[in-house]
Amino acid sequence: MTEQPVIDAPAPGRRDPEGRKRAIIAAAAELIIEGGTASLTHRRVAARAGVSLGSTTQYFASLDELREAALEQLVTETDAALDLLAEITSTAGFTIADLAPFVRSWLVDPRQVQADLILVSAGASDPTRRALARRWFDRAVAILSERLPPDRARAVAIYVDGAMIHAGLHDEPLDLDVIVGDLEALAHPARPRSTEPTPQHQNGPRS
Repeated sequence: MTEQPVIDAPAPGRRDPEGRKRAIIAAAAELIIEGGTASLTHRRVAARAGVSLGSTTQYFASLDELREAALEQLVTETDAALDLLAEITSTAGFTIADLAPFVRSWLVDPRQVQADLILVSAGASDPTRRALARRWFDRAVAILSERLPPDRARAVAIYVDGAMIHAGLHDEPLDLDVIVGDLEALAHPARPRSTEPTPQHQNGPRS
């Protein structure tokens, strides 16, 4: 499984105002993952970040401002995963099946799944957050379009979005062999679909 990016939030100190701000944003992001955007309060964020209540209002006068910063943090975390996607697709001899372990590593990570669902919900319910919520999708399509026709790249990105929602609603994410078959069918719709597991992917991604 791909490692999640570490949030740059050093222990807040009196002489480290930027560290306090990052700690507040990181705490707000985690609270949103746990309970949704509506669960955020200055008091809960201060307690989670280990700072005074006054510190949260000093940096973020309103909860809306703090929510936006926290959602931006969640989107920023996906940038590292997209960098990995770009690296995978740029490898010589790349095939669409090479994406399957990458996709499944996201689906088996409950925190990542919940973060994505939060961003989808935020964008669906508030048009002002739509561009933020779509940042992963738009960049993923751009990266995949380097190796696939644009319509196929878009289909694969839509599939990954749907697979993430599926993972959030089911106890088990899609099996690796299922993902391989689905990606092959989307990237190369004219090819007959194999019902046999792909040998090199039978054991799933390494944790």
